[in-house]
Amino acid sequence: MDFYTVIKTRRTVRNFSDREVGDEIIKIIITAAICAPSGYHAEPWRFVVVRDQARKEKLASAHQYAGMLAQASVVIVALYDKKKASPNSISDFLSVALAVENLLLAARAEGLGACWVYADEKKDPTIGQHFREVVDADENFECVAVVPLGYPANGEKAFTEKKPDVSKCLDYEKVR
Repeated sequence: MDFYTVIKTRRTVRNFSDREVGDEIIKIIITAAICAPSGYHAEPWRFVVVRDQARKEKLASAHQYAGMLAQASVVIVALYDKKKASPNSISDFLSVALAVENLLLAARAEGLGACWVYADEKKDPTIGQHFREVVDADENFECVAVVPLGYPANGEKAFTEKKPDVSKCLDYEKVR
């Protein structure tokens, strides 16, 4: 699939079919994720693939908007590994976020649906703690996002193309 088609047709998918996502596709998607840039080349990411239904249900119980985690074929927990910290920890956290964006785009390229579930530990530390506990990650990790992955319940209809109007957000030389 053409790169720009991937970008323009990537959508948040919360309803998944029962079709399983194979390990080879997971490896392709995580390989794309870890090609993201990282400050100081720290590569502070760790990805945990969750297939176990009981664990997915525990992840889904974290908050009211996480219910789709239990329905997905797999859930990927994206963690910031503080042991790999560079001199700029916000850069490290953002590096993991960039990796998750690559993951989302790679999922779309492979025909999968996904949804970014942000683990806002600054706002509510119990959410990230809950996610970490489910995957046995200690305090050296901070949860950046949890991503359900699967084949969309309604197939390719889930991927309508965006028709963005760049004039609404683009300026030259100065803000107008």
